Amino acid sequence: MTPFSRSFLGVRFDVIDLNTAVAQVSAAARRDRPFQYVVTPNSKWIVRAHRGDARAAPAFDGAWLSLNDSRIVELLAQRLFGFRLPTVTGSDLVARLFQGVITPASSIVLVGGSAELEARLRRLYGVRDIRRFDPPMGLYENDAALDAAARYVCEAPADYVFLICGMPQAEMIAERVVAHGGASGVGLCVGAALEFLVDLRRRAPPGWRRAGLEWLHRLIANPRGHARRVFIESLPVILVAAQARWVRRSSAE
Repeated sequence: MTPFSRSFLGVRFDVIDLNTAVAQVSAAARRDRPFQYVVTPNSKWIVRAHRGDARAAPAFDGAWLSLNDSRIVELLAQRLFGFRLPTVTGSDLVARLFQGVITPASSIVLVGGSAELEARLRRLYGVRDIRRFDPPMGLYENDAALDAAARYVCEAPADYVFLICGMPQAEMIAERVVAHGGASGVGLCVGAALEFLVDLRRRAPPGWRRAGLEWLHRLIANPRGHARRVFIESLPVILVAAQARWVRRSSAE
């Protein structure tokens, strides 16, 4: 753990704000520094980790930075446990990097995404050096495909590596990049952040995000696509937190 880290509901988080995260990523994104990666666990990952995902958990444990991606998790930490766990979403981090850190001279590797995403990044932000690896579906159980993606990153030095092939596949690739050795720059496991950045997807308005209702906005926009994620994969984090609070109170009595 870094000096800023703490464990919450069984997941490690670095307790830093957005400005600090941007500064740290900016300083580390150099081709003369060994590869490190950033993960952005949310309520979905907390629930999944609580249910036991031994295959992917080491990838989160091995991250250089682990940033809280959920305002619901921030609220649970503050209301039930009395400490502040700042929300630094992958989307906010990526937006700030492209607003003031990433330049046309930066080099980028995309693991996942689409040709249209790559084209919009070039057009909107002028980045000339973009390389993209298109991994197959079913990565989670496909060791050969995970290794192939990791080798691509190691053989394509870049300042920024955006791993955008879903959680926890992205994190598992990043872990293998470190294990392989020889890669450089910073890996960012940031979900759909780049798609929001270039308007391939519409993000919730700022008011919804500040209120911790980005999940509800996505559910309303795509109820069939997000119902399972919200009700089965994410909202049980409230039960996980309640159980942890009960155990804490019982042990204190």
